[in-house]
Amino acid sequence: MQVRKFEARTMKDALEMVKHELGPDAVILAAKDNSKRFGISGGTSVEVTAAVSEGTLRKKQFAEQKLNQRDREVFSRSPVRSQRDFIDRVVNKHVSEQPRQVTQMRYADILEDEQRQLQQRELQDRQVRPEPSGHYGQMGRKIPRVNIEEVEELQRQAAWNAVQAKAQSRPAQLAEVSKAAPQIENSSEDAEQMALQAKNKAQSEELSALKQEIAGLKELISEFKKMPQSFVALHPGANEGIPYDLSAVYEDLRNTGINRQNTLNIMNAVQENLPKEQWKKPSLVKAWVAKYLMERIQVVNDPYQGKYHVFVGPESQGKTTSLIKMASHLVLKEKKRVAIVSLDTKKAGAKEQLKTFAQILNVPFAVVRRRDHWATLDQKLAGVDVILIDAPGLALKTTSELDTLKQLLPPVEYGRRIHYTQSVLSRDDQAFEAARRYQSLGFHDVIITNLDESVQHGLIYNFQSEFGVPLHSFGVGSRIPEDFEPASKERVIDLLFRLTQVRKEKLG
Repeated sequence: MQVRKFEARTMKDALEMVKHELGPDAVILAAKDNSKRFGISGGTSVEVTAAVSEGTLRKKQFAEQKLNQRDREVFSRSPVRSQRDFIDRVVNKHVSEQPRQVTQMRYADILEDEQRQLQQRELQDRQVRPEPSGHYGQMGRKIPRVNIEEVEELQRQAAWNAVQAKAQSRPAQLAEVSKAAPQIENSSEDAEQMALQAKNKAQSEELSALKQEIAGLKELISEFKKMPQSFVALHPGANEGIPYDLSAVYEDLRNTGINRQNTLNIMNAVQENLPKEQWKKPSLVKAWVAKYLMERIQVVNDPYQGKYHVFVGPESQGKTTSLIKMASHLVLKEKKRVAIVSLDTKKAGAKEQLKTFAQILNVPFAVVRRRDHWATLDQKLAGVDVILIDAPGLALKTTSELDTLKQLLPPVEYGRRIHYTQSVLSRDDQAFEAARRYQSLGFHDVIITNLDESVQHGLIYNFQSEFGVPLHSFGVGSRIPEDFEPASKERVIDLLFRLTQVRKEKLG
């Protein structure tokens, strides 16, 4: 038998957890409401203790194995009666497909049982059941009432027949009768003794089985008492040691894309610094977490500092688009004199695309193929405020690619700023692996792109925590230059907690 504890906000949610984990035949042992209230609405939490036998749980698990993932979800949402009927059908079908046995008992046992039953019936027949009038014989059969005269006549007839019998046969018959009498008596006594032994054996076996069952229950109760009574199963973060009161905030952080380790660090900080009585108020916990993140998020104070700005990163991360957006922003809104330079001479159409945009913005455009070109270019572009440089999108999986890129970059003494571009659509492991290959270039900050295409923005915090570089700017759409946005801490908090989205939903 398995005994489990479940805790949820409502009794309905707790019973759904019981049904999902233990099946429709689980037995509710206890239920109670927690005395403390939590949340803005002041709802209580319900704790339910349920149990189910091992056999019943195995039947449920066996039935669920016959379903695919989609059908399992439908099964878990089905009513109790439907679940029970489905489990019975699956188990009965499985049993019917098994080879049938003629009998589960050995032939010798069957014969012994038949003999025992015959002996018990004989004992019952031999039992004397006297009634007050005394008209029962030794075999328990009732003697019919007769007249005294008829009895005397029968006695005289029997005496006459006895006189006519031969004298020599009478002793032999009497001897046989006297010899058989003890055997019958001994046989009766043996049958009674065998029946008594069988009865005692059955009672002994039943008593032994009952003792074993009681011992098993005592052991189960003993193990259950050893379990910590504050243990709560199945709430988010339970396996990580997160208390139930903080499970909602833990789940929100994980859903927004913040990875497991960073989420655990945040929740540990909550437990260490926030009073325990405030854990039951998710709004207060979220406010504390927002303040905690604001203190650790880094942003570039002056995103346009320096003259040379190099945009690096793998392909399909929005590197060229970010350069074009920043150039448009500087020209149209900041009124800066800008020049665009391409280092990518291998990708088809790369320099042509940048040249087209340079013509649209009416700014100088150049292509650098060797490092010594920078001295000449620096002289020709002396009157320019900002030079934006588009580096080739390389995977940097070989040393030669890294050396080639280093040779193309402007000299360090020019005060260059290297911006690494990263799409928020990438997985953490892919983003971290690519960024580590570019670390040897010494990029100063990161530009996060494709914010409008994702519902999870936890990579922003994960990337900064991993590499310790500040945020430069965001790419939030395809419009130029409207969708270029300098990074801010408030914007990151808004993305992580979906504050603008929630506000729009409330107004709508």
